[in-house]
Amino acid sequence: MYEEMSTEEVLERLPERVKPRSPDPYNVVLTQLHRLKRQGIVELLDNGRWRIIRREEEDEKIEIPDDLFSIIVGYEDLKEMFLRSLTSEKPTHILLWGKTGTAKTLFMQELARLKRSRYALGGSSTKAGIARFLIDYRPLFLLIDES
Repeated sequence: MYEEMSTEEVLERLPERVKPRSPDPYNVVLTQLHRLKRQGIVELLDNGRWRIIRREEEDEKIEIPDDLFSIIVGYEDLKEMFLRSLTSEKPTHILLWGKTGTAKTLFMQELARLKRSRYALGGSSTKAGIARFLIDYRPLFLLIDES
């Protein structure tokens, strides 16, 4: 099991590159700890100390269902590109652009089945809403559809 730490100890142990540059870094860290608690990564103990119960890296292994993209007919080269990007060690960004009826939304709906992926409709989302979404859910895959 992981060691227990107070909020102050968490703040002290943060590497400089990720330490909040805020007039009140304690509250920034406390807010982030509560987000991690909602995600099941840390727990708040009765004594007011925090304990990691799961490392985020444990979620990083992507399980790809055997039937991913099976509802989409054709587009074999695009399916292969997506599968390669899902198993790539480096982050991959893909922009689907094309005429209506070319399976763009179907591809995104299929990708939304993956663990820690989030699907959003771009027409009803704001920059602030998407930023909040990224902070709260920390998805591995963010899928934004214009529809």
